[in-house]
Amino acid sequence: MSDGREGKRPRLFRMPTSRGRLRGDIDRELHFHIEGRIEELTASGLTREQAEREVAQRFGDMAAVRDQLEEIDTRTHRRHEFGEWRGALARDFGQALRGILLRPAFAAVVVLTLGLGIGATTAIYALLDAVVLRPLPYPNASRLVYIEQHDLLTSAIQREKNSKKYPRKWKLNLIEGVNPNWDDLSSWLLDVPAR
Repeated sequence: MSDGREGKRPRLFRMPTSRGRLRGDIDRELHFHIEGRIEELTASGLTREQAEREVAQRFGDMAAVRDQLEEIDTRTHRRHEFGEWRGALARDFGQALRGILLRPAFAAVVVLTLGLGIGATTAIYALLDAVVLRPLPYPNASRLVYIEQHDLLTSAIQREKNSKKYPRKWKLNLIEGVNPNWDDLSSWLLDVPAR
């Protein structure tokens, strides 16, 4: 009796990639076994209808059988994939270890480079996080201002001259960006009530 599968590998070795293909394979295999059993029973003297009833009785609920086969095939497929993945990982580790043992100086340079790169990246991120990403640990940090106090009038005048090189509009825009409400700081600085 020919099963129509000459030249094809058994289903175990050509694991399906999709659920639809898996169901199709199971249906074809069930059909193959049912037809084979019906042919055997008709050859032993039963009519086609009697053989079909006998096969249906022996196989039972076809939907349940199909679900069980699908679960078994899915488990087998997962186990097969995991085994392939584990084998590939073991081969990769073995090859890496052989490479390290063959060229230890190169391996040391690679490890040192990776360590420096990871360390530098971590340091830069920590600095960026502390300076830019986290808010300042003060209430109303967006309203902080910079105040200078000079003991000598000449140093205050020199500082003012240095800041005069910027146009007035630029200074006003800077103040607007920092203190848009033009809050009076004199009461806070001099401990005098605001007017």
